Amino acid sequence: MFSGRVQIDMTDKVNKNRSFALMTQRERKRIDSQKPRRSPLSWVAVVGGAGWLIVVPLVGFTVSGLWLDRRFPVSFSWTLSLLIAGTVIGCLLAWRWINRIPKQ
Repeated sequence: MFSGRVQIDMTDKVNKNRSFALMTQRERKRIDSQKPRRSPLSWVAVVGGAGWLIVVPLVGFTVSGLWLDRRFPVSFSWTLSLLIAGTVIGCLLAWRWINRIPKQ
């Protein structure tokens, strides 16, 4: 008797999965429309976060370059070299962070 009850529960789960697979496109759109959407302000936060990911390495590397130029004078500019490196690293960090955000 107990095993029959378990069998009914398993059958119900299989039927639910099968019915989800056989849903029409209209039903899937209806279910998707009920999911919460991102607000426009959340995209402002994304852009702001990406901006900080670019600015912090840029400024940090540039200040480090100024310090190195004063401390260890060489034939090339540490400031310019680290400015370019900070820009590249900041852009890569921002690109990676934005690509992790789910598309909706």
